[in-house]
Parts: sequence; structure tokens; C-alpha cells
Amino acid sequence: MELNARNPLQSVSFSGIVDALNTDIVCCAFSDYNFIIVTHYQKPGSFLRVTVNESGPVGRSDSDTIFSTKVVCGVDHDYDHVYARAIAQSVAKHVKEKAKVAGIPVTHKPLLCSLALKEHSKDALKELCDILKDKLIHIF
Repeated sequence: MELNARNPLQSVSFSGIVDALNTDIVCCAFSDYNFIIVTHYQKPGSFLRVTVNESGPVGRSDSDTIFSTKVVCGVDHDYDHVYARAIAQSVAKHVKEKAKVAGIPVTHKPLLCSLALKEHSKDALKELCDILKDKLIHIF
């Protein structure tokens, strides 16, 4: 897992074990979007756009952040929305911590998330978020 110094696109790819299955994960940072692919099939699945809903009380905590999800391509399953929101929450938390350390304002870019998973469970979601938490420092 290494950023490619010759490529202006910031991206990183890695594998992890989620629900006892090898899971491929690709993260890319574009100027206006973050993009994450999570797959058990070695190909992208449904694409969901996740945005932070900026309306709401000022000074809200991370747990109060509201995310909106929309399927832009593929099959619309409820569990994909749950996974995409959890991934977006992990990214948002990392971005907030990074901004705090750097002393800059927090900006939330929309997340485009592609999910192609064989199984969906609460434990698998926790495993995925734990893997992402350890790897996000390299990209976002």
C-alpha cells in the first residue's frame, strides 16, 4: 500500500478480511470528491453518492452529523445505504481529526462509494470500518 508519486491522482488500494472473505478496497481523492470501492468480487458494484447534510444545529457532534445517500448506478438495497453511511462517517471523522491537527477548517467532500459485497452483517460492517480507520491516514 503506497501512494504513487508519479501519478497526480491520490489513490491507495489494499485488501483486508471482512466477514472471513478477502475484501479489496480502493480509495481515491479527487479535488471535488472522495471515492471508495469495497468489493468481494474484484469489480465495482452499486454506486452510492453520500453527502453531508449541512443544515442542522451549529456545533453538533460527529454522532449528530446527517448523511444523505443516493444510488446513482446499480441496485438500490437498504444495506448498501447503511454501509455507505458508515464509511462516510469514518471518512468524515478522519478528515475532522486531520483538519484539527493542521489547524484548518473542516470541509466535507461528497463521497462516491461502490459496494459489491457477498454478505452484510453488523459484524462485517464493524470489521470494514476498523480496516478503513487504519488506512484512511494514507489518503484522505
